[in-house]
Amino acid sequence: MKFFLGIVVLSVLGSGVFSQDPSGNPLQDAYYVINSYHRMYEGTKDNVRFYMSDTSKTIIDELVQIVTNEIGRWNGRKQTCANLTPRNTEAIGNALRDCAWNAADALYDIHNNVYAELEDMQEESLSLQFSVMHRLRNFDILANYNDFYDDFQNVVDQAYDRLEHHFIPRLEAALEPLFAAETTLAPQTQTCVNAISRQFSALC
Repeated sequence: MKFFLGIVVLSVLGSGVFSQDPSGNPLQDAYYVINSYHRMYEGTKDNVRFYMSDTSKTIIDELVQIVTNEIGRWNGRKQTCANLTPRNTEAIGNALRDCAWNAADALYDIHNNVYAELEDMQEESLSLQFSVMHRLRNFDILANYNDFYDDFQNVVDQAYDRLEHHFIPRLEAALEPLFAAETTLAPQTQTCVNAISRQFSALC
């Protein structure tokens, strides 16, 4: 997980967020500094969203397959199972549904925690951009241009430090359960399904 988020940060840094030298145009440089905030935070959030979506889809596909396979097995027993009535068939279906819902709830909780962290990042990003705009309003760019870039570069450096030492660790913690779910959620669901199969096995 730390490796993944390290790649996120490196990809943002590699995009040139912090690499531009002053152009000689104060307004252009001001735009660049403000845009750096957006690219740094949004780039990280986009990568996190993609990882979460891609990983969750793989997990959900496995869970659906497990439950679908069990439903198929019970459907195949209808012709040979004299005790398999509409009532207990419904009971089996409800029990299997509970297995699926338990797994879905686990993923839902993980997503909620990650999105809460991303929302905090969004608020931080907006706050930083407003801070830059406030500085621009009170900074005599033309009279003090020699100090302009260094002053605003410090703001960018502080923003990166906040990302690296505050948000990245919190995102790591929020995503860790999803990383674990890749290997644990499908077996847990299979165990739940197997228990239902044993519970109703006396019907056939």
